[in-house]
Amino acid sequence: MQNSNNSRVLGVLLVVPASLLVGLWVMTNPTGAISGLSKLITIFIALVTLISPKKGLFFIIPQILYTDEIKRLAVAYGAVSYSTVYEVLLGPIISLSLLNVGYLAGVALGRNKLSRQWIYAMLLIGAISLAVFASETGGIPKRGQAALNIGLYLTIIPMMGVLIQDPDEARKVMKAQIWWAVPSILWGIQQYYFGFNSIEWQYARTGLSPTHSAQMLGMSDPRPFGLFGSATGYSCIGIYAALALLYTFKNHRFNFGYALIFAISLWAIYGYKGRGLILVVPIIFLTAFCFKSRLRTWLYYLLGGGTLLGGIAFSERILYGGGIDWANQFIAVNTPWGRDVLTFNTFSDRLKGWAMLTKASTYSAFGNLFKKADEIRIISYKDTDYRHDILTSIVINTGVVGLGVFLAIVVTVLVKAHGPLLAIKNSATRWEASVALACAFTVSALSVTTGNVFSTTPINFQIWTAVGTFLVLSQSAREEAQEEETREPTSAPWRQARLPARNAPRLA
Repeated sequence: MQNSNNSRVLGVLLVVPASLLVGLWVMTNPTGAISGLSKLITIFIALVTLISPKKGLFFIIPQILYTDEIKRLAVAYGAVSYSTVYEVLLGPIISLSLLNVGYLAGVALGRNKLSRQWIYAMLLIGAISLAVFASETGGIPKRGQAALNIGLYLTIIPMMGVLIQDPDEARKVMKAQIWWAVPSILWGIQQYYFGFNSIEWQYARTGLSPTHSAQMLGMSDPRPFGLFGSATGYSCIGIYAALALLYTFKNHRFNFGYALIFAISLWAIYGYKGRGLILVVPIIFLTAFCFKSRLRTWLYYLLGGGTLLGGIAFSERILYGGGIDWANQFIAVNTPWGRDVLTFNTFSDRLKGWAMLTKASTYSAFGNLFKKADEIRIISYKDTDYRHDILTSIVINTGVVGLGVFLAIVVTVLVKAHGPLLAIKNSATRWEASVALACAFTVSALSVTTGNVFSTTPINFQIWTAVGTFLVLSQSAREEAQEEETREPTSAPWRQARLPARNAPRLA
């Protein structure tokens, strides 16, 4: 009893001064107390991911989703500088890096087995990151940030594959992400009805985030962004709506909580007033329906590919021949919301890029890949060769060679994904895996044709988590099928031995 009391006293004596030192360190942080607190949170989450990577998958969710809001608060109540922004934004980068290091440490200590698939995946991700760095325009910091935001978040796929074997655990990762996103979704609805607060306007005027500032200050009616980094990032609500609808009817049971989240997400989609976002949920489930069948999958890609090629071939006629005006008149709705949303005017930006693909002068072996920065012309929105889609950007920046490599990677990934999906025998599991794959495919397809969102948080986080969930579901189904195959030979000889006896002649 005396030893227990002594331990408590010693614990208090250690905790109190340690808390004071931590508080002093946070309060005296050069860029502000909130930035200092962000560093402390990063240290804690990074240690968790290093010691227990599987738990780290859950701890990084709120950090990734709300780092941008912490960044705004840190600037509002601290130093208005890029140092403040970088200190906060480095948090998820450090945590994701140590997530991978934690797995390797587990391999070194014998807790984890080194997966050959993980090695192949990491080599592929490294090659993709180098390609992004080489093809991106701008200086080294901008290129490095783009490569990190794509490559590092891509590692979530193999990490989920090696850390999670139970499909229920993968579902928990997705469900935790949905619930953590609810406050930001609700805040976006509040922004739609009541506008932005002083901190949000103040941060936009600093210019520390050029894309966010352009979306806030360059539009007469800015779109809501919730607690995420930008209006583009807020479009992730389409994926969360689809997943919430999936879990509403999972296992043929109605779940009121996810039904409520789905309804809230639809409300937020209405307030976002994004043309493409309205179609995301139905497109995801249509895509999932097609992915469940081999024949429907082929038809889906044939129709999708044909539509894309047709859009490119007739882009100039649609753009300059009155096609957009006709479409606007066809879907016109004379309400404030309808006039803002039900229009094809912004689609002309995509058509400009597609029109470039119809000209032979657009194509070269390597594009701007090996040109110096001062040799590359800066293209503005008003230029006739302005582009707003990844496909045209790949051709311009990396040429025919880059386009060929890109298409080869896409085809290989799709073939590798659909094989395991169609091999899943359980209908409910195949449907869930189809929806997970459809979430990532839909966003990727929209990104290729309308604009790059692969480096936008939390979209990059949610689609690669969906692919990781698909990977776990397909791996689990394959292991179950292998177990059934190993059990069948032991019972087959028994059945064969009994059959002749059943038909043997009776003895008199």
